[in-house]
Formats: sequence, structure tokens, C-alpha cells
Amino acid sequence: MAKLSLAKLERHLYAAADILRREGMDAATYKDYIFGMLFLKRCTDVFEAEHARIVGRKVEQGMVRDEAEESYGENPDFYDGFFVPPRARWRYLQQHLNAAEKPFGSYLDVALAHLSEANASLEHVLDHISFMRTQGNKRIVSDEACKDLVRHFSRYRLRNEDFQFSDLLGSAYEFLINMFAESAGKKGGDFYTPRDVIRLMVRMLDPQPGMSVYDPTCGSGGMLIITREYIEQSGGDSTNLRLCGQVNDASAWSICRLNMLLHGITGSDIQLQDTLLHPMHREAGELETFDRVIANPPLARTIPAPIWSSRSASAGVGARHPARRATSCSPSTCSPPVGTGAWSAPSCPTAFCSAAARRRRSVQNGSEKTSSRR
Repeated sequence: MAKLSLAKLERHLYAAADILRREGMDAATYKDYIFGMLFLKRCTDVFEAEHARIVGRKVEQGMVRDEAEESYGENPDFYDGFFVPPRARWRYLQQHLNAAEKPFGSYLDVALAHLSEANASLEHVLDHISFMRTQGNKRIVSDEACKDLVRHFSRYRLRNEDFQFSDLLGSAYEFLINMFAESAGKKGGDFYTPRDVIRLMVRMLDPQPGMSVYDPTCGSGGMLIITREYIEQSGGDSTNLRLCGQVNDASAWSICRLNMLLHGITGSDIQLQDTLLHPMHREAGELETFDRVIANPPLARTIPAPIWSSRSASAGVGARHPARRATSCSPSTCSPPVGTGAWSAPSCPTAFCSAAARRRRSVQNGSEKTSSRR
């Protein structure tokens, strides 16, 4: 069986998006359904291999197959990866493609719900994906489109041994994120930063094994993932790297969590909340400090008055106005404390730099006028 290449998998995923584009959906809407289907298929394929290995080992030891299936094959405690309950398995979905007793979309919703319930690390990650969601009196994803997605994703098996390189699925997921970001236009900037920009920022930060790295506006998690890749490509051990992030959009949080899992990162700490209003990473009630902070903050947003006043004061910036655009602040307004000897790298657009230059000229002109009066 020929190995699955990145180019072939990218075409496969693009064709899956075409199925939903025919439903009249835009990228901001259909991206979650594609991510959900890809993740469900991947989990099932990996689970089936592990299931066969667990049951086969017990049969070789003399156990009756039915007993091995019941006592070991259906026991989540014997699985290293995700346990996939019977009604979440791909074969079950294929067997019910022509079922008439209820809409097929409900089978997909039940599959995602059962997968989440059986695995603590998936809690709330897939909750926002609903194939039975309606708008007005019409389903957003028709039953035929649901069935077409299952038939389409059935074409390729998604186990590591099927890939040309180990992180192929993670790379394909990044391709999807990029594709959706480009299709979504400005909205795509909420969860995607160009990878070349991230790689430059990571090289400047030069993270090392054992460090803690934080992204306060982590979007799809690309900055944290590339930080890990940088350490691995430099010959370092990334297993003791602590990756933390926070994002305020539920869809972006879900994309980030799935992105981490598909890249084989299981120990990341990604929180869903407004970083400025409710920073979630704390130690003994104080903001946690990190060795490296990397971010592409949403500098076009308005910072509420209480946050602007407290953060700008700590950054040494005057707070004369009740609320300010983030482009009027210093990068430290949007960043958590960094530890002693730690570094941070925020990505700032030209609007931010222009605003900073205007403030600097204003301060200089004010100083000159004061000196002349003296």
C-alpha cells in the first residue's frame, strides 16, 4: 500500500471542504465540521489498530476472542491513545449511511459526543460542532452532505504507518488552518499567523529544553507548536517543555486543542478566556511568569478602562482616557510577566509602530516646548 503524501492529503482535505462549500457555507462556518470529521476518522483508525493488538495478544495467550473483546478490547484502561466507543467508530457510521429511522447528522453528533465523554482530554473540545444545527427552518449541513463527508473520509486510512513522514497529519492540519484563514479574510487573523513570521520570532527567542513558553493570544497554537519543533530540530528534548496559551474564541480554542493533539502534543495547557480580563495562568493568586512569551496580540481591539489603567500603569504608560485601542498601548499591556532573564516577542503590525512613533514625537515635542518656556 502506497504511503500517503502531504500533497495527496491536502487535495483530499480540500475536496472535503468543497462538499460543504456546495452547501453555501463560508470558511468561517464549515471549518469546524472538517476539523471534526478529520479528527474522528484519525481517532478511529488509530483505535482500531490498538484494539486489534490488545485483543490479539490475549487470544495468543489462550483467551477466547469474545472474552478478550469484552474484558480488554472494550476497556478504556488498556489504551494508551484515545478510546473510541462503539457508536463513535467509523465502521458504525458507514453501516448506518442508509439508515432511515433518524437523520444521519444525528449519528455524527452522537459519535462526537461519545468520543468526548470517553476521553477527559477532549472535554468541551468538540461541543460546538453540531451537524444537526439549523438556521431558520433549514439544516446548515444537509444529510446528503453528512453522508458524502463520511464516504469521502473513508477513502484513506490515517495511521502513522500510512504516512510518508510522522507529522504528516499535523502538517495537513496546518494546511487546513491556512486555507480557512485565507478564505475567511480578516477573520482568519484571529486564529492564524503566517508560519514564516512565527519561525523568525521563535529563532529570535531561541527557546531551550525545560523552559515554559506562553502565548497569551494563541489562536490555533501555531507559535507554541513551532517553538516545540525548533527545539526538536536543534537536537533538544521537547518532552519537558511546558507550553501554555489562552484564547477568547471557543472555535479557535477547539482548533488549537485539536492542532496540539494531531501534532502529538498532549500536555499543553490551553485555556479559554479573555486574557486581559481573566488571565487563567496563575500561581498562588499571582500571574504566572514564563521563560519565553510569544504573541501576535489583537492590537485593533479596545481595551476596557480598568484593564488599560492597571496594565498601562505597570508598564509605565500614562492612563488618561477611559478606554484605549490596543495600538495605543505598549506590548507589555497585552503580555503576562516574564521571569528573570526571560524574553518576550510580540508581533506588532505597522499600525502599532506608527502609533508608537507618533507618541514618541508627541513626547519629544512636548519636552522641547517645556524647555523653551523655561
